[in-house]
Amino acid sequence: MTNAISCVKNIQVSGFDGDIASNSQLWISVRNSNTNKNNSIISARDALKRVGIQFTGDENADLIGEICEVVTLPARFQLGDSSYKAALLPLAVCSVNATTVTPDIAQYDEVARFSKVLPTWVYVYKGDSNVIAQNEFQKSIYRSYIDSGAELVLGTSPYAVQGAESYKGKLILYSLGNFIYPGKESDSEFYKGIALSATISAKMDNNMSSWVDLAKACKDANDSCLGLAKDKGLSRPAYSYGLSIVATDNLKAGVVMKTTNSMWEEQASKRLGIDALLPTLDLLNR
Repeated sequence: MTNAISCVKNIQVSGFDGDIASNSQLWISVRNSNTNKNNSIISARDALKRVGIQFTGDENADLIGEICEVVTLPARFQLGDSSYKAALLPLAVCSVNATTVTPDIAQYDEVARFSKVLPTWVYVYKGDSNVIAQNEFQKSIYRSYIDSGAELVLGTSPYAVQGAESYKGKLILYSLGNFIYPGKESDSEFYKGIALSATISAKMDNNMSSWVDLAKACKDANDSCLGLAKDKGLSRPAYSYGLSIVATDNLKAGVVMKTTNSMWEEQASKRLGIDALLPTLDLLNR
């Protein structure tokens, strides 16, 4: 299986002690076949559209225009009387397949183009398949996306969960492990993963209010969201995050769930070094 499309699935809206907040998780679609790939990608996109899941990315790394999209997350902001109003929060999400080719300047420039306008998360499909340690070449590529303006970089290729680091105050997770693995393997790593739980918050001002209004036009693939933001003279909003890691497993065929294996929970935390890492990030809610 290869990762052709990354998608955003909004799973929860949560209150927050601020003006606007969104509590969601980002997932990677791994639906693709090694034959008739174009039809597989089209079918996956059609299926995602039917259930209202936004997506970005293409297995063909040369399709620069497919790398990034503005997606919208469900949110709510607090009114003066302490009541809440539903809203949409825009976020740029990029997905890069770097398994067969080394990313070139055009791919980094596309991430930079989006990150100048909106906070940007990048998924990278790169890394040794079943190794729990990231390699130096992999680290160089992932860091280059932070250098291009990304706030978070998440790895999706290796079957095993790999390490994490704070690079220039931004978060890199080198591999989330397997979301769902349909095969049968003796190595338990194939059935382990992690999920990143993120609560995004932003202070409501005139600029943020305009972004919330514009977000309604940023829900479709290949929309004109960036151009509309430029026409309206909007500046890049500042987001802060509440981040935590959830250890998962997919031992039950076709189902991913929060693990009940306390040993894996402890191993995942130690492998990532997450307790020491999170306080070093400049992304966190203060």
